[in-house]
Amino acid sequence: MTHRRPLRSACPRLRPQKDSRRRTGFLPRAFTLVEILIVVVILGILAAIVVPQFADATTGASQTAFVNNVRSFAQASEAYYHEFGEYFEDAGTGNAPVMLGRYHTPEEWESLTPIGGQWDAENNGVGGYQSAVGVVFGGADTGPTRDDAFMQQVDAIFDDGDLADGAFREIQDDTRYSMIVRE
Repeated sequence: MTHRRPLRSACPRLRPQKDSRRRTGFLPRAFTLVEILIVVVILGILAAIVVPQFADATTGASQTAFVNNVRSFAQASEAYYHEFGEYFEDAGTGNAPVMLGRYHTPEEWESLTPIGGQWDAENNGVGGYQSAVGVVFGGADTGPTRDDAFMQQVDAIFDDGDLADGAFREIQDDTRYSMIVRE
């Protein structure tokens, strides 16, 4: 029996090269720059779609927190009235009424509202009401000023979405909005 030897080419360039990658069957491959750029563009598009939705959720949450805080302060004012026969005094914008301490901490009142602006208690106001609790915009440290469209969204959470009447009203053009505790 004769053994056959594999044919070898006389030319070294035609000889099969030994390649360690072929032995394992694994060919390592890196991502190309174009593939990476495509992934980055897709992630950018997804982020552009999702981020505004988070901003809307944040706005809605701050409006709801504001409404809850106003209701809580108004209920405290009403409880004080039932207990002592008078409403909180008008302590000035951003200053906690002295009697508020029975129901809330002064820090809750003296901090900015969840939508910006400063808390304010009013008695015997220009609008003919006996007592109101609300927010005042327009000052050095009041945060962002809110327009009527934003405040109508807040009013829609309270009652009717109309700042001219209902429980929540615009008291002064674009700067003062209040929940009427008692007319």
